[in-house]
Amino acid sequence: MAKIGINTGTSADSGDGSSLRSGGGIINSNFNEIYSYFGDGTNLTFSGGDWGTNDTGITTTSNVGVGTTTASTVLTVVGDVNISGATTAAAFRKAGGTSSQFLKADGDVDSTAYLSANSDGSGLTGVVTTTTFDGSGLTGIVTTIVAGSNVSISGATGAVTINAAGGGGGGGAGLWESNSSGIHTMTSVGIGTTTAASPLTVKGDSAFTGNLTVSGIHTVGTALSLGDGVYAHFGNDSDLRIYHSGGDSYIEEIGLGGSLVLRSDNFLRLQSQTGDEDYIECNQDGAVRLFYDDAEKFTTTGTGAIVTGVLTATTYKGAIAATEGTFSGVCTSSVGFATDAGTSSQFLKADGSVDNSAYITTYTETDTLQNVCSRGTTTSTDITSTGTVEAGTLVKTGGTSSQFLKADGSVDSNTYLQTVTLPSRTSVATTTSTLTSGSSEDILIVGYKSYALLKVEVNYASWVVLYVDAASRTADSSRAEGTDPQPGSGVIAETLTSTSGSSTFLFSPGTLGWNNNSTPDTNIYAKVKNKESGSVAVTVTLTILKLED
Repeated sequence: MAKIGINTGTSADSGDGSSLRSGGGIINSNFNEIYSYFGDGTNLTFSGGDWGTNDTGITTTSNVGVGTTTASTVLTVVGDVNISGATTAAAFRKAGGTSSQFLKADGDVDSTAYLSANSDGSGLTGVVTTTTFDGSGLTGIVTTIVAGSNVSISGATGAVTINAAGGGGGGGAGLWESNSSGIHTMTSVGIGTTTAASPLTVKGDSAFTGNLTVSGIHTVGTALSLGDGVYAHFGNDSDLRIYHSGGDSYIEEIGLGGSLVLRSDNFLRLQSQTGDEDYIECNQDGAVRLFYDDAEKFTTTGTGAIVTGVLTATTYKGAIAATEGTFSGVCTSSVGFATDAGTSSQFLKADGSVDNSAYITTYTETDTLQNVCSRGTTTSTDITSTGTVEAGTLVKTGGTSSQFLKADGSVDSNTYLQTVTLPSRTSVATTTSTLTSGSSEDILIVGYKSYALLKVEVNYASWVVLYVDAASRTADSSRAEGTDPQPGSGVIAETLTSTSGSSTFLFSPGTLGWNNNSTPDTNIYAKVKNKESGSVAVTVTLTILKLED
């Protein structure tokens, strides 16, 4: 029955609630239902059937019946059960099933053996489908799959054997095994090919993202390609490297104290890339040849070297043995110069011929200048020389210490050589009118016709350009700051600064300046641009050295 409540009235002693008799009857009715549910109507017979809670969920130690009031087991369910998770049990039984029957997927049973095996695990037949299979503890199970070549699987070890001979035998020529270092095989392996001619034969491109280490000989069929700046190293310490960088190729010996040695059993040749020009050719037990534009110019021989063409040297030392030679510098010999069939009593003349005349004679300090400079004997009182005549002292007959020797040989008492004072550097300056920020003005600075510019000083941030003439200044008026002037544009020098206040610019080395007017004058043409943020009058001071009157 439904729970019955007692009417307690609207207030105490209001007289509108349940009577004491009717209230007691309601209480008795409620208790009767409880005693009937948990007992025999008179006594409570239910014990241990309470439900408890803990951290694992709700629990009871009594049998539980679902769909039935008679729970004959710990859990008795009458009707279908839908379980979305995993069900774990020590055993699953079909009601009414026997030990000779097998449980099917639809819950039915029959006596057909869908999976069977011998007691030792061999002879397993049928199909097993599972997401996970644990084969630990299985022994004596061997399954052989033959698909062209024989593949055998050992249930005892888990090893897969591919027999090269096929047909269920033939040994372990194709065995793959694994250990802590990875998988390995002792037979040849072919990738992209069925013919493995070596331990590893790869037909096609291979990509390696790490290092490739080869302990034996590595043969490349067509080409080995390395990118720019990628080294091909050789040697235990990678002392030799070959690489390409930018537009150049390099072969380098980078080991400490090592040498780069090129060897050839026959001859060594350096050529152009196309092979149509020789640079150097070295022959074993023979000549070394140097070429200019593929023409042989220098060749070594067993006794020296042969030069084809003109040999030009600033200094030459040693004996000369040649039919003809041209020297543009100084020719010095530590053993002397000799002509063919010349004798010790002959003298070498400027044209290369010889005779017995003594054209240069040794003289003593008492000999006169006339005798020293003449050819052998005195033939004239005048001396004519097309070169330089050097003497410790030149004395004019009858001359005195107060006289000076003139170019015509006469003397007088005039001083023709005087001390000359060199000019000193000086500073010249000009100030512009008041210039607004960013405005320019052309100015003239009075200096010299030509001068050496040593320093430029400004009292405010500015751009100053110096010119050879007014026309060059006009032609340069549109050039932007930071753009170099064209060669020959008439710009002598320029300074530029945005730093507020005074600045000094040193010209090291000094710069040559000059006036380019048709009649040169002392004007130095300049342009000044104000680089300050406000209006200022810029003073430009030049430190210069006079070079021309």
